[in-house]
Amino acid sequence: MMQVQSESTRTEVQNMNDRLLTRREAADLLRLKPQTLGKWAMTGRHLPVVHVGRAARYRLSDVQRLIARGSSEPEGKGLAPSP
Repeated sequence: MMQVQSESTRTEVQNMNDRLLTRREAADLLRLKPQTLGKWAMTGRHLPVVHVGRAARYRLSDVQRLIARGSSEPEGKGLAPSP
């Protein structure tokens, strides 16, 4: 049986995936040191950074895409910024 999602349910799921993570939360999901994400942010590699004031944040959806992509792209290729 096919389940139909309402527009509000899809929006809620999308909003959860666009939740902003701290550097430590993103690093934990990626099993990296937070310092590695800091280096990536300085060089513009791998993950787009969202700045909230002076704090760096990462979209959960971007972290999930990086995990799903794995190491299928050559080193130095980043994700395209999220809309």
